[in-house]
Amino acid sequence: MIHLGSNRIGNEGAVSIGSNTISTNLARLFLDQNGIGGKGAASIGTNTTWSKLEEFSLHLNRIGDEGGVSIGSNTTWTNLKAI
Repeated sequence: MIHLGSNRIGNEGAVSIGSNTISTNLARLFLDQNGIGGKGAASIGTNTTWSKLEEFSLHLNRIGDEGGVSIGSNTTWTNLKAI
């Protein structure tokens, strides 16, 4: 589990997190209230390494359409549940 809420990660940090290819067993990712916008959320949404992801939250970020479409289009996260 990765819980990095309220850490001011922003788009730059979100892009780095989205490019992660090591955490193949990641099941829970919480990035609430971090100033993540569309660019950062879109990068996270393109990650195909996290095939075991079950819970994911970007609560209180402004991901916009760009981020929402990218995350919603990810077909790798087949274990993702609504929380």
